[in-house]
This record gives sequence, structure tokens and C-alpha cells, in this order.
Amino acid sequence: METIYIKEKDVVKPRSNNEAIKLIHSLANTLVKAEYKWQCSEVTPKTIKLALEGVEEIKDNYDRMHLRNSLTKWKSGDFSNAVEVHNYVWEMMDGNVGKAEVLDKDKIQSILNEYY
Repeated sequence: METIYIKEKDVVKPRSNNEAIKLIHSLANTLVKAEYKWQCSEVTPKTIKLALEGVEEIKDNYDRMHLRNSLTKWKSGDFSNAVEVHNYVWEMMDGNVGKAEVLDKDKIQSILNEYY
């Protein structure tokens, strides 16, 4: 199965709990290495901002707070928690294939070089 890549211009602010989780997962997919990736969204300051705005749609207080704190690190260019964030939202989505184990350091370096 081929991975779908979503460019920054096509990323929209999530308007529901489910959309917020899907966007965070899609961004995290870009930052990690995994055997299967269905969808990756371009990671830019704008897409991170949209994900942070979307976090407010997450219904569970603990999940909302945890993901807000995690994405705030991304906002400042710290992607070291991307595997944990990926697997957190992956479990929220009842994932069973594609657990992340390692950061995609080359991709992260490319993002840092371009935006930070």
C-alpha cells in the first residue's frame, strides 16, 4: 500500500476529536520510521499550529493536556517525543499495525534545517 503525503496547503484545522487525533497521527508518521504509513502530513510551523488548535477538540481532559504539552515541544523544534506521540494517538485510534519504534532523524534534520 502506498503512503499518502499531504502538503501543508491541504492541511486544515481539525473540527472534531477524531480529526484532531488523525492530524496528530499523520504529522507524527512523518517524524518516525514505521513499516506501514498510510498517511503523512508535511510538518511545518503552520501544520503544528493547526494541530495545536485542533487539540482543543479532544474530549478527554488528560489526552488533551498530554498532547498539547507534547505538540508544544514540536512548536519549538523539539521532535524527540515523536515516537511516543505517534504511539499514543495510534493507540487512541485502536492501531494494530505500524507501531513506531524509532525517529526518522534524517527527516527531522531536514525539517529543522528548513524551519528552525
